[in-house]
Amino acid sequence: MASDYLFDKYPELREGGLTRLRSRFTSGEALARVGHHLGLGAYLFLGKGEHKSGGRRRDSNVLDALEAILGAVYLDGGLKAVRKIFNKVFLPLFEVDPEDYWSDNPKGHLQALAQQRWKIGPRYEVLQRVGPAHAARVSVAVSVGEYARAEASGPTRRDAERRASARLLSQLKQEHRPRARQGGRG
Repeated sequence: MASDYLFDKYPELREGGLTRLRSRFTSGEALARVGHHLGLGAYLFLGKGEHKSGGRRRDSNVLDALEAILGAVYLDGGLKAVRKIFNKVFLPLFEVDPEDYWSDNPKGHLQALAQQRWKIGPRYEVLQRVGPAHAARVSVAVSVGEYARAEASGPTRRDAERRASARLLSQLKQEHRPRARQGGRG
């Protein structure tokens, strides 16, 4: 669905750009967002422990429920039925700007930038894990050689890496921003 839609809407884009845009609709984060928007968490059958630990709000549970529903719709109504859901539910939730296809993929953006600028990839390091698995806090550092480094925390390693990448990209953008001219002749 997403690939067809983007290919038809942006025929001038190359494969890499289309792939990055497609991830806006198909990533786990995107699917969880749709599931939360639909309120799927309220309909999940959960064990006591999962219920007490916030399982109805957990992205992975809501994502799994949405995938199951889409699979059932496909089996029952085929591609045409799934396309209707995509057009009615997914498209209104996601603004697609082909010029800004990195906004929801800071790790991919950092990878591409580091390869382009320094010919090396970013390195991620877990600094600390605190708390039980269902309420953990993970701190991560990301570095690109000796050129740049940032740290961030999140509920999962993946989330912490994403936040650290976004923070490092922001730092790199600040460093390469043109400076205003000071006290010139008029």
